[in-house]
This record gives sequence, structure tokens and C-alpha cells, in this order.
Amino acid sequence: MIRKHVMSAVAVLSLFAVVPFASAATITQTQTFSFVPDGSTPLFFNQYNGNLSDLVSVHVSVVFNKTGGQIQVDNDSNESGAISVSQGATGNLNSTDVALLKAGDVVNVGASLSATDGTSSSLQGTTGDPTDEFNVTNNVDYFQWTAGNASDNDAGFINSGLWTAGATGYIGNGTYAINLSATQYANASGLGGLATATSPSTVSGSVTVVYEAIPEPASLILMGLGSVAVLGRRRRNA
Repeated sequence: MIRKHVMSAVAVLSLFAVVPFASAATITQTQTFSFVPDGSTPLFFNQYNGNLSDLVSVHVSVVFNKTGGQIQVDNDSNESGAISVSQGATGNLNSTDVALLKAGDVVNVGASLSATDGTSSSLQGTTGDPTDEFNVTNNVDYFQWTAGNASDNDAGFINSGLWTAGATGYIGNGTYAINLSATQYANASGLGGLATATSPSTVSGSVTVVYEAIPEPASLILMGLGSVAVLGRRRRNA
């Protein structure tokens, strides 16, 4: 009886010597974008082509940059005073192929991106150009400003209950699209009758999808342990 138990223990030790413990495998994909808003661009990623049961996590992150851009302000009112101006772009990630809902949250990854720059100045009342029209008079009722660069980012793990949701889901042998949409943003406030003209920014950045998965050797260990257990039972019954 003692000999049979020793043989089973040797079989277990031999199994672990042949099949090493598996660690999580990381699969990272990054796609970049650059365009002048308003608009949207699709970014394509490969699905995870393993078993759903092997997948540990899906993580999505986005970097959203804006460069350039200019705003001009013309005061068509008789008021004088301080003004605040801002210029840039807003954006979001969206997809009909996959879900982007963060785990433990109620918002999507990249649901509200904003890369804007701002400053302040003061203007005198109108010098006589028509009300509600933009006119470059280059006088005390006019202000021109070139915006600086700005950026935003967001990231999160995707709700595991939604990995197979959408037109394609994250699991399979094909591809799926995540769209980056962006809109120009410009604002001038502080006085009534402010007319504006803008030169657009360029938006750029990247979207990264990371899969964490347990590779097949982990499954092999479980299968091997099952075989050892069966062998042990057979020997006890012999």
C-alpha cells in the first residue's frame, strides 16, 4: 500500500518536471491616428484568437493630442473689458464591434476626451465695424492668439461580461474597429457681441489594446493532474 502511494507521488513530481507552471502572456497592439477635425477614423485590431476561458483581462487606453490652431476675436459691442479664449479639440472612442465599458464603472474608455489651451486678454469697445460680423481691424477691439499644444488620455479594463458583446467581440480570428472621433473646439467669453474666427488644430495620438491570457501549458497541467488521479485510483483498485 505504501509503495503504491509513493509511485503516485513520483508520477505527480514527474508531471511538474515536464510541464512548467504557465505565467500570463501579454499581447499588445497599438494603432496611431492623425487628422484635422471634424471627423472620425477607424483603428483596426486583431481579436484574441485563443479560448475565452484563457483570457484574463482586456485593457484599452487612448492618448489624445492636439497641435496648432488659432483663434481671432472681434468685439462688435460697445463694452470694454476682459475676455477668456480657448481653442482645441474634443474627442471620444466608440465602436459597434466591441464594448468599451470600463469594469466596475458606468462609462466607456475614452468617452470624453478634451485637449484645449486657453488664455485671457482685454478688448476695447468696437471701432465701428458691423455688429455680429468678424472683421480684422487690427485695432483695440481685435485679438489674435495661437494656441499651444495640449493632450488628454484615458484607460481602463473592459468589463469581462462584455468581451463577446458587439458585432465581433474581442474573441475570434478576425479584426475589429475602434473609432476615434474628434471635433474642433473654440470659445470666447467675457463680453457681449464677440465674433470669432478659427484656424483648426490637428489631432493625433494612439489607441492600445492589451490582452492578458494564460497560455495552454496551464490547461495541460490540469489535464495531467487528472490523469495522475485516474492512475492512482486504478492502482488502488488493483
